[in-house]
Amino acid sequence: MKKIKVILIGPISHIGGISVHIQRLAELLKNDFEFQIIESSEISISNNNYLKLRNLKHFFKVLNLISESDIVHVHCGNWVLRIYSILLASFLNKKIIVTIHSYRTTELIKKITSYFLKKVNLIIAVSSQIKMDLNIDSKRKIILKEAFIPASLSSEKKLAPYIIKKIKKLKENNTFLICANASRLVSYKGKQLYGIDQCINVAYKAKSQKKNIHIIYIVATSFKSDSGYQKKYQQEIIKNNLCNYISIIFENISFVKLINECDLVIRPTLTDGDALTIREALWLEKNIIASDVVKRPKGTITYKNGNSDELFNKIIEVMNQDSCKVFNKSKYDYRDSYIKIYDDEK
Repeated sequence: MKKIKVILIGPISHIGGISVHIQRLAELLKNDFEFQIIESSEISISNNNYLKLRNLKHFFKVLNLISESDIVHVHCGNWVLRIYSILLASFLNKKIIVTIHSYRTTELIKKITSYFLKKVNLIIAVSSQIKMDLNIDSKRKIILKEAFIPASLSSEKKLAPYIIKKIKKLKENNTFLICANASRLVSYKGKQLYGIDQCINVAYKAKSQKKNIHIIYIVATSFKSDSGYQKKYQQEIIKNNLCNYISIIFENISFVKLINECDLVIRPTLTDGDALTIREALWLEKNIIASDVVKRPKGTITYKNGNSDELFNKIIEVMNQDSCKVFNKSKYDYRDSYIKIYDDEK
């Protein structure tokens, strides 16, 4: 039987939840569907293995690839590229599925997006907040589905020896291990979007109260524009003798592998979507503390957005307890759910 051909369009070369989701989706269903990926990341960071949506030299190849497909599944976070992808697929009369991973934008862009979404066969909102913000006519097809497919730990990249050595040493000292991550260091309204400043404040409090905790903070990518932040926070940690309480690692690692080694995961973001990190922590039966900036999955411990004092207090509460509310893994079959989505739209 001929397999349904699915084109996945999204920022596959970006380090973050969307690229991870696209990769895991294609891997999960590789025996059920024929997948091709079109890259929507910036050309400067794009993987050469994929056709590039932004490269005009690839335009006719992109068009040809879409023309040979049965379904086009758009994951672009960039609203212009999302609309562009919809137009290409619509022009070729293809079935179109659009997953909205984030919808933090202006009212004007929302109106423009809403207009072009009328051409789409199925809209997938990754959170209830996004579904509400989309304000889609009840006659149109929209479903709520988190952008999470569990990782296979055995296939994940091993942690670097120096990280394993560090974790081993901390565990030997009975240190309560915490991890957090950021795709990059970036400012948002005068603060750090991914909360590294909050984590350093937590380290100050841990030092002053002699709490045996250590935060391993991963920054997955490094941009020249971020170099000032890197230097600033590294120097602050060293100058104030916080090295026993927090480490910043500038490397793209398997964060899910790190989660598996830690006692607690924190997500101190100032804005957020569905957050892959939270889903993975719950799946691995780890406590997770996150800012209350959006509605969080059941089992997440929340604290007031941006309040590092409350974050610290929540950490100590978790440190002093043994229980963890976990996601019930047995109730959901991710493969079957996506097979149904694609089969319904073929």
